Amino acid sequence: MSKEILQLLDQIVYEKDIPKRDVIEAVEGGFEAAAPAFFDDKYKKLQVVINPHDGEISLFALKRVVEKVEDEDNEITADDAEEAKKAFVAGGYNDLFEDDEEEEEEEELTFSSLFASPADSAEDDEKEAEEAVEEGGEFVPVRLDVDVLEFSRTVVYKAKSVILSKVHDAVRKSQFQYYKKREGSVINGVVSYIMPRGDIIVNLGKLDGILLKSNQAVDEDFQKNERIKVYIQKVHLAEQRVRIELSRIHEGLIKHIFAGEVPEVHDGLVVIKTAVRDRIGRVKVLVESRDKDVDAVGACVGVRGSRVKGVISELKEERIDIVPYVPELRTQALKALGCDEVERFMVDDDEKRITIVVQRDILRKFIGKKGQNVRLASRLIGWDINIMHTEEFDQLQGESADEGAGRSLMGNLGEKLKEDSPPETE
Repeated sequence: MSKEILQLLDQIVYEKDIPKRDVIEAVEGGFEAAAPAFFDDKYKKLQVVINPHDGEISLFALKRVVEKVEDEDNEITADDAEEAKKAFVAGGYNDLFEDDEEEEEEEELTFSSLFASPADSAEDDEKEAEEAVEEGGEFVPVRLDVDVLEFSRTVVYKAKSVILSKVHDAVRKSQFQYYKKREGSVINGVVSYIMPRGDIIVNLGKLDGILLKSNQAVDEDFQKNERIKVYIQKVHLAEQRVRIELSRIHEGLIKHIFAGEVPEVHDGLVVIKTAVRDRIGRVKVLVESRDKDVDAVGACVGVRGSRVKGVISELKEERIDIVPYVPELRTQALKALGCDEVERFMVDDDEKRITIVVQRDILRKFIGKKGQNVRLASRLIGWDINIMHTEEFDQLQGESADEGAGRSLMGNLGEKLKEDSPPETE
């Protein structure tokens, strides 16, 4: 029978893709929950141990060490306890899982703390403390001469129910830990379902992830069963389920795709300092060369655009601006905007805001469609960029002079531009 037990355990491990130790603990827990009914509750504490090497199932009564035994089923003298300890050690039960004990304990604590609410944790701690005070003393495992496979059908049914529940928890724990370790990385998936409102369910292998419409570019059009790259943005527990939130606009995805297409980026000779993507269809990338002999922009573009075309294809033919990094703020801001015909360039260090004044006929070129160009440039360099034409600037300058002291010109410009700036498209 021991051989059949091992085969059953291995089958569960294979089918559920969870550690064997978790499966063994589930089976042990199931029999421990059901065993008291078999003995008509005469034993207060029972422990089941399964040997993972030969499949042997052993049942122990945990007896409290006392000076004088009044309850032979649950108490034991100190001398008999020493004999029981020797027998336990001789049987090798205390060494079964010594190698992975610390790792398993750490993972269990991490996972359990996420599932339990503060109220549940406090209640459990209080209950354990009360039990410890009430029972007290040292407990020693004493092996019972019982074959758990002879349990009645009712007892086995209860054990089965507990085992299934614990296996389910172990599967969920394994899945959570697998994807939690991959949070902040890019993974391949398959589009399995497209919801009417635009959210997409992506099959990631072990679980499905959710690609919300707000984390997609508007112009991207996906088809069912299409293979796509997605960025794992967040892995958490929602309603006792593992929820994986994905993104197609996170800078991590852009950097990953460039690293796959550009060897210099992969090897660290060219660094992508910042990458931003707008939902309505445009990407800006800020690149810097760590080697004086390597042109960062040229490396990313490739011969006749061969490298950047691969990135564009992965991003569904989206426009990409590759901007070289320069330490001087004015030059960096203008390169990020892709324009340099300015009348005035003013900086507010306290507010980290740049105000640029240009001729009316090129204002649209600076701002871009629905404010997209200036919005992406602001995100790329980490400064608020406000752009206005010369007539508007002269008008605000006149208003500031009329008001006199009290409000600075930069303050007026900032408030005016906040009112006029286009909202971000969702």
